[in-house]
Formats: sequence, structure tokens, C-alpha cells
Amino acid sequence: MFILSKRNNRTSPFLTILALICLFPAVAPPARAQEEKLLPPREGSVTDFANALDYPTTKRLENMLANLKERAGIELAVVLVKTTGGKEISDYSLQVAREWSIGVFQSKGNNLLLVVSTDDGKFFTQVSRRARGELPDGLIGEMGSRMREPFGKRSYGEGLFAAVETFITKMAEKRGFSVEGIDQAQAASAQPTQQTPTPTTDTPLKEPQAQTGEVSRKEPAPEATTSTNDAASKAPATKQSSLRDVFTKTPSSEDKPATRTVAVSRDTPEKAELDALVNLPPSERIGKLKAFNEAHPRSTLKPFVIELIISARASLGDDKLKAGDIVGGLEQFESAIAESPEKMSDGLFLKVVSQMPSNLFLRGQRTAALAAARLIEAKVKDDPKRLLALAGFFLSVEEADEAARISDAVIKLAPDMASAHQILGASRHIALRLEEAAIEYARALELDPKLTTARQSLADLRRASGKTDEALALYREQLTINPVDKPARAGVVLSLLDLGKKDEAESELAAALKDDPRNMALLVGASYWHAAKGDPARADELATKAIEIEPRYTWAHIALARALVAQKRPLEAERILRFARKYGNFPTLDYELASTLAVSGLYEEAAAELARSFTIKDGQIETRLAGRIPARNANFIELLAPERRAGIFQATPADTEANARMLKGLLALTSALNAAQGRSVNATQIASAQADFLAGEDGMLAYRQLYAASRLLMRGVELQTVIELAEGAKSHVEAALDMPVATVAVLSDELRYGRAQASLTDGTLAIEDVQRHILSNILRGRIEDITGWALFNQDKGSEALPHLRRALSVLPE
Repeated sequence: MFILSKRNNRTSPFLTILALICLFPAVAPPARAQEEKLLPPREGSVTDFANALDYPTTKRLENMLANLKERAGIELAVVLVKTTGGKEISDYSLQVAREWSIGVFQSKGNNLLLVVSTDDGKFFTQVSRRARGELPDGLIGEMGSRMREPFGKRSYGEGLFAAVETFITKMAEKRGFSVEGIDQAQAASAQPTQQTPTPTTDTPLKEPQAQTGEVSRKEPAPEATTSTNDAASKAPATKQSSLRDVFTKTPSSEDKPATRTVAVSRDTPEKAELDALVNLPPSERIGKLKAFNEAHPRSTLKPFVIELIISARASLGDDKLKAGDIVGGLEQFESAIAESPEKMSDGLFLKVVSQMPSNLFLRGQRTAALAAARLIEAKVKDDPKRLLALAGFFLSVEEADEAARISDAVIKLAPDMASAHQILGASRHIALRLEEAAIEYARALELDPKLTTARQSLADLRRASGKTDEALALYREQLTINPVDKPARAGVVLSLLDLGKKDEAESELAAALKDDPRNMALLVGASYWHAAKGDPARADELATKAIEIEPRYTWAHIALARALVAQKRPLEAERILRFARKYGNFPTLDYELASTLAVSGLYEEAAAELARSFTIKDGQIETRLAGRIPARNANFIELLAPERRAGIFQATPADTEANARMLKGLLALTSALNAAQGRSVNATQIASAQADFLAGEDGMLAYRQLYAASRLLMRGVELQTVIELAEGAKSHVEAALDMPVATVAVLSDELRYGRAQASLTDGTLAIEDVQRHILSNILRGRIEDITGWALFNQDKGSEALPHLRRALSVLPE
């Protein structure tokens, strides 16, 4: 029995981008579930794939939304699905919006799309740019508040009616249209067509007919013979495919099937009996097909009937999962795999068996999906092409080690199979073993120079490792094959920038963006490059364009944040990175946020962000790259380099050694203090951390000195060091007050609670600049206060008293 799993791991955009490298023809079957559209075309203003609404409610909502569109010129569409198939509701709704061309932020339409998942009661509204400008403030949030309680009781009709009523009322108040008769039907010519959802659309996954084992209910077209000839291809093109075509169409005209496909005769009593059985529901079909084989033990149709049983089990298993019967659904999938013959036909493998792991994964059954793939692997262990299809599945769900293991097995069976080396390269790539990945891509390209994905990936990794000349040659070769290849055009521009040919690069960049203004690889790559090379204005411009196109691309936010920090706007950079956190979760993002906070003097908050992803031991910083790959290094820049090189293929970081050293010192200081037992600390660790944290003579030094002193004082440790740090800060006060972030840095402790409260609601704390002389008094008073209490805790009361008196006289009341 499969292990039950309801785990729903979120994939970071970084990893999603990496996963794209595996989408090539050699492994098309396992990637199919990702390439298929999520939903069929919508059926009106309200599309209920979850069967959660009764007809009167649906009709009333349809009327309200149709009248809204006519009176206000704004379209609100609603779709209900049973499950998002393991996707975050925000990501799922965005993909549906794009497929249906409604609610897409970049579109010119005045429309919105509300997506509701009934299994978990989650919902998300996608809003076009034009509609966003017209909505009253807070309207989307108010709609959500009206839906939350009814949805918790699974009263979806009540919740939707409340939300739509709120939306129409608020829009009517703003736009001045009448709401009289808003829920009444329009004239017949204007009414939206109401269609009852069919069983094939009660799930958000649009699955191909062959995948679920469903067959045509139309009259079969006449075909002939039981041999494996091409008679089927001679049937008239206008005829409906027969049930035999469920398994007999080969996946590609380029590859000959390794195993004969089952063919059946059409003009026998047995065939007529079988035609009647295949139209039964899967639960009935299985038993009837088994009885058919028992009644006809010598029939030439027996192998085909076995395949139909397996397909029916897959279909029934999927139906059970959709209905919430997890145990029953997994039992059917397991039986389908167990009953699959080792010498199964290509049709059965490619269209049914190889799709089972993907189907399970998209139903939220990750553990069962992986187990299913391993069971299938045992049946096809000697077939390189079929093993490679399974490797493609493991790659698509970011199980890089499993994909690599199977690819290695394929290479042992077929050493010159180019696609196997390509998948192995992609596996190494996702595992951030970039040098090994480049070797495999190079080998794949050597074996098959037509593998454009291998060439592109090799060029990217050559550029990421600083081998720019080689990368440029590969990109140009790619463009001779496909002159409009977007990643290759981006690669040429970025390679020219790396080579110092800025004028040529800018010319190529302008031409590429003129042809395709949405070239994300180019916009983000060029933005980060300019941020790393000290041109923040250009970086800002390019990153802003990228985010307008795709707001979920975290590397665009990182590039923009770096540009804003360089333009002395760190609080804006912080907001950008916190927004990016909605779409990504990997160590580089935490580091960038910590770095931005430190620029503002918010060292306590920066330390907390570092602690999310990093620890330090024996001078080595440890983390899990991409959230899963253990790594350690003495330097932040080197530690995080694989994420940058694998994600945006940049050899040069936008960070500095001085900044990385300071943040390492902050992490080490926090770690040493947290590990302190009472008044006992590791003095050597404190001294080492202090040396890194306080290195340099920049304008923020006084803030760092006082932060370190205050934290040591709070712990009651290293009191002589506290006095020395406070005394040292005196000579740097004026430089500290010259910093643009002086107000925030001076008041960092006082602002921390208010900032934390604001962040809970995705808000920001408005901070007005404080006059310089007041900030000066606060800093100088704090220095005296820290010194006085450090002396007092050393039992030097007489020495402490003058400092504490000066603190009281200087500090503002």
C-alpha cells in the first residue's frame, strides 16, 4: 500500500525556473501534466467545476455579474474548483487568469477573476491593471472578509453571494449606477449561457482521454485486422477515433515503438461485446472486463482487455481521490501498476502507466507518487526510454537525486543516449552541482548537436562560471538555428556586458527588447548585472519593467532592492523584498533582506532574518541551499554563489566582501550570545564576531558599536568591552548623523515593535525624519547610559554615577 501523504510542498520560483530546463521532447510524457491547461474554457461568469452551488444560486450570481458588466463596464468572473492540485491558490489563480485571459494584471481589460478552492476554502482574486485603478480602497479585502465565515461552514453559495453583493454595492457607490433589479435576468440575447458541469470537468486538472482511460461513446469507425500494420491510418479523417486508438496511437512520428501495440479486429461478436463494456463507468467496467477475459480465455483481445482494465483502474483511482477517498484511490493506482505487464505496449505505458505518478502528485499525494514511480521503474528496468520517462517525472517534482540515479542507470544501458545525459545534466543542475551539470550537457550536445536545450543550458552555465567567451559562442550558435530564441538573445547581451563590450551590448539589448519587451531573462539578468556594476538607476529601470511583467520572479525583486539600496532608499528595498517573500523562500532572499535591514541600522531585525536560514559553527556558515541542499562556507558570498549562478547565471555578485563580512559578524555575535549560559560566554567567539561586525570606518560604525555594546550589556557579559565600544563610538557620532538612515538607525530599538505590528498586516510604519540635534542628543546620551551601567555592573558605582547623570541631562525627555 502506498504511504498516504497530504504534504503540499511549495516550490520556490528559483527552483521552478530551474525545473524549466527539463522541458524537452525526450521526456515529454512526464512533463505533460505541467504543460496541459489547468481548466477547460469557462462557461460564463460563474463556472462551478466543484459542483458546490445549486442551480438557483448559480443563476442569480450569473444575472448579477452580467448586469454589473453591462451597467459598470467591469467584468467579475468566478470559478470554483475542488482542489488546486497541490499549487498555492495565488499561483493557481494566476495561471487560470492567464489561460482564460481575465484578471491578468498586464492586460488592458477591465476585469477580475475570483478563484475558490472548495477542498480547503481558500480563495484568491486576480485583478487587471485597469480594474485595480478603479476599485475602491480595501474592496478586495472586504469581499474576503464576507466570504471567510460562510466558506468555513462550506456554504459557498452564501459566501459568494455576500462577496458579489459587496462588490456591486461599492462599485455602484463609486460609479453611480443603479442596482435595481441587479439580480434579474437580462434580455434573452444578452443572457450568459448556463451549462451544467459535466463529470469530465469536476476537477481542476484537464486530463487527456487516454490518460484516464475514457473512450469515445460515438459509433466506432470501421477498421481492420489484428496485425500491427498501418490500416488505422487509412480511416477517413472525419471519422471518430475508435476505442482502439486509446492505446494504438504512437507518441511521436520520429520514434518507432519498442514494443508492439495491441490491435483488435472490429468485425467479431467479441468486439461488439467489448464495445458495449468500454462505455460503462470505471467501477462497473473493471468487473465486466475481467469477466470478459474469463469467458473468452483464448480471445486475441485478451491483452487489449488487460490494458483496458489497467486504464479503468487509473480512472477509478483518480475519481476516488477527487471524491476524498484517499485510501480507495491509492489502492486502485497500486493495483493498476501491479497488473501492468512488464512487456506492456507503448500506448499503455506512455498514455496511462507513466502518467500515474504525475496524476498522484497533482492530487497532493507526493509520497504515493514517488512510490508509484519506483514500482513502475521495477517493471521497465531494462528499457532505457521508459526509464528516462520516469527520470523526467522525478526531475519535474525536483527529486534531483532520484532523477540522477535513474539517468545513470539509463546511461549504463545506453551510453550514447544523448537525452539521458541531458536529463542527468538537468538533475545535477537542480542539485546545484553545476560543474557536473555542464559536463553532462556538453556530452549530450556532443552526441546530438541538435539538442538546443542542452546547448542553451551549457551556455548559461559557462557564463555563470565566468567562461564568457565560450558562452557567447554557444549563444550565437543557438541563434543561427533559431534567430528569435529569447534566452539566447539574453545570453548574448549579458555575455557582451561581462566582456566589457557595453556599447554593443546596449545595442543588442535595445533590439531584443524592441522585438520582445517581455524577455524576462534579459530584463532580470541585465538589471542584476547593472546593480552589481554600480549603475543603480539602470538596474532600477530594468527590474521595474520585469516586475510589471511577472511580479512573482524573486530575482527581479532582489535586483531592484540592490538598486534601491545603492540609491539610498533601503526602506523601499525592504518593502520590495518582503513582497518577494510571498513567492520565494531560499537563503539568498533571507540574506538580501538581512543585508537591507542592516543598511538601515536595524541590526536586531537583520539578525532575526539571518537566523531563518543560517547557523554558524567553527567559523563556517551553514545553510540549506534552495531549502534542501546542505552547504557550508566561511564566506556568505561563496556560500550563496550556487543559487545565483544556477538561478540567473551571474558570475559576479551584487554584494561586497565588506558587507558579507559584517553580516557574518552579526550572525556570529548573535549566535555566541544566544549560546551564553548565565554570565559565561566564549570570549574568543565574541572577539572574532566583534572583529568582523565592526570592521571598516564607514558612517554606520557608531551604530554597530552601540548595538554590540548594548547586547553585551543586556547579557551582562564582557563589560570592559562594552565600555570600550561605547567610548569608541563617541568619535563617530557626527559621521553617523550624516547617514540618510540616521532617524531609523538611532531609533531602531524604539521602532521595532511598531514595525513588527505593521508587517503583520503587510503594512509599513511611516517614519518622519527627526531633527539632527535631537538625534545627536539621543546618541550621546545613549553612550553615557551604556557606559554608566557597565561600570555599575562592575561594582564601580562612584565611576558610574557621573555618566548616568550626563545621560539624564542629554537624553530628550
